[in-house]
Amino acid sequence: MPERTIDVRGQAYEIQVYCLAKRFWIAAGEYLGEQLRTRGSTAQKAVMAWRKAAEEFTHT
Repeated sequence: MPERTIDVRGQAYEIQVYCLAKRFWIAAGEYLGEQLRTRGSTAQKAVMAWRKAAEEFTHT
């Protein structure tokens, strides 16, 4: 599974990006102790969705 390093608010996070179907990509990784998983029609869109989810995440 390819790993990528994503910067969120000055912190680096390792996420995995993988393809489940031709146009169904998943980005998954831990953020503030919680597992975040997002999807997109391309790897880049899945990564962008993960970054947005992390930026909007509030730990409850």
